[in-house]
Parts: sequence; structure tokens; C-alpha cells
Amino acid sequence: MGRPVVSDPLLVRFWKLVPPLSAKNYKGSSGKVGVVGGSRQYTGAPFFSAISSMRVGGDLATVFCAPDAAVPIKCYSPDIIVEPDLVGSGHPDSSDAMTRLRNNLSRIDALVIGPEVRLGLGRDKDVFETVRSIIAEAHVPLVIDGDGLWMLSQDPSMLQRNSNVILTPNAVEFQRLWAATQDTPPRPMSSDAAIFPDASCGDIVEVAIDSNLWVQDTATLASAFNGAVVLRKGYQDVISDGKRAWVCKFIGSPRRVGGQGDVLSGICATAAVWASRSEDICLAEAAVFASVIVRYASRLAFKKNGRSTLTSDMLSYIGEATEEIYTRSEFLCIR
Repeated sequence: MGRPVVSDPLLVRFWKLVPPLSAKNYKGSSGKVGVVGGSRQYTGAPFFSAISSMRVGGDLATVFCAPDAAVPIKCYSPDIIVEPDLVGSGHPDSSDAMTRLRNNLSRIDALVIGPEVRLGLGRDKDVFETVRSIIAEAHVPLVIDGDGLWMLSQDPSMLQRNSNVILTPNAVEFQRLWAATQDTPPRPMSSDAAIFPDASCGDIVEVAIDSNLWVQDTATLASAFNGAVVLRKGYQDVISDGKRAWVCKFIGSPRRVGGQGDVLSGICATAAVWASRSEDICLAEAAVFASVIVRYASRLAFKKNGRSTLTSDMLSYIGEATEEIYTRSEFLCIR
């Protein structure tokens, strides 16, 4: 099972994206990520997102969750900060909780909204309004996944003032977003055949936005959300900001266990922090980097664990995947 074939120009871009380690760095200098999500029924998703943001190289991760999700999430890892302030407007502590939430969010460099929480974020009217306020007030890169995408499909205008966003829809979520913004149905992404079967140009390629219908639809949806980056998950990931597009063809794990999308959202968030501090790396390239790392980590985990591979097995391989890609790019840039 090999490593991703990445072109030299793209490796250079990755080298510019990932900040070098230094003894002069301070806590938080490589990124502070917040994750909004988590309810009594669903505690794993925000954990996977938060811990992945750190495993790829971020320094601090905070989960903002419902009060009854806080203890389980905190027990998963001592590395994660947990703030139990995600409550709806009908909660007796809602005013104080929102004040604490705003204060804590002011110290965050990027925010993930919506790791799968079902009855908490998005599907609860009061919590919906709380998260709408968070999105409206955000001045940092956003990564929207899971129930956050469901919320967006209910009210696409939520992003009309913010394009510094990565959306990570799967096939069903893409269909919802398309239906909310377009008058025609999208072409479904087939899992039976590769979008770009030619491997001669590498596993990750930049393509024209009109290369085929799948890429064209992804670019169209990105444009509908004011140039937000759409990372359309599938057999091959398609990434576009409406002006440029990439396809990640690298095959990760054949396992389809829950939680892998949450890992992606956390890595996207840290990469978005790094891109925001770069003069010439765009948010879409950060999403491309995240797609590669998740697929590579899942392949490494599958090589070790085979059919029993779980999302939790991937976590320990995120660092190895990142380091291998960074080492190759560093060698290329300094030789």
C-alpha cells in the first residue's frame, strides 16, 4: 500500500502551508480550534474533530457542547478543553452561557460547526438560533459539517456575509445544499467508477472547473455560497471554491465506519488556520491538504488493522501521514 503521488508544485504549496516547528513557538501558535457540537446521544463526533485538529499539528482544541455531553467528551482525552455552554434560548442559563460562549470563541483561530449531534445542534430550534448567532459573529475560518450543513440547507442566507468557509458535504448533504440553492437536480456522484481514472498526473490534481459534470456542480455550489470552499466527499473527493477545482484520487481505507468525516473537519480547521496566516495559500488548498492527509492516515490504519479498522485507529496515523508529506515537500524545497 503506497503513499500518495503528489506533484512537485503541489508539494511546494503544502510546504508553504504547514508551519515549521520551532522552540520559539508559544502555546497556540500553530492554531487554536473550536468545535461546536455534541449532545447526550452523540459525543464521539466532536471528540474526533477536536483531537484530529491537534494530531495534524494544531496546539489547542476546545469543544463547545451541550451540558450533558461535557463529561463523556472530557473523559475521552485530557488534551481537549470542554465548555458545556451550547444551550438554546429556552434554557434558564442561556444568557450567561451565550456570554461565556462569545468570550471563549474570541480566542479561537478557526471553528468547526456541526459534528453529528442530531438532537442537539441544528435539529433543535433554540440551538439553531444560538448557532446562527455564532456563524454571524464569526471572524475566523469556519468548517461546516454534519448538522451544520443541515442548518445551512434550511437557510442558505446564513453565509451571505462570510465566504471564509469550508463545507464538507457527503452525497446526501450535497443534494440538500443543491436543492436549497439551485433549480435543477445535480448529477449524482457514482461510487462505481473513478471521476478521473488517469493516474499519470498523480493522485491529487488541479482540474478545470468544467472538466466534467461532477466538478462543474461542485464549483456551482461553491459559487452559490459566495465562494465558500466545497469539499465534496466521495469515491474521489472534489474540492472547489467556484474558480478553481481539485480532485483527490488517492484511495484510503475501504472501511466506511462512522467518524471519518469528523476527522476531516478537524484537520480542515487546523489547515484553515495555517492558510489564513499565509500570504499566498488559499483556503481551497488547505482543504486539498486535509483530504490527502485523511485518506493517507486511513490507508495506514487499514494496513495495520484490516477489516477491524475503526476511526479511532486512524488518529495515531494522522501525524505519520502529515510528517511524511511535509518531509517530502521540505526536501523538495531546500534541495
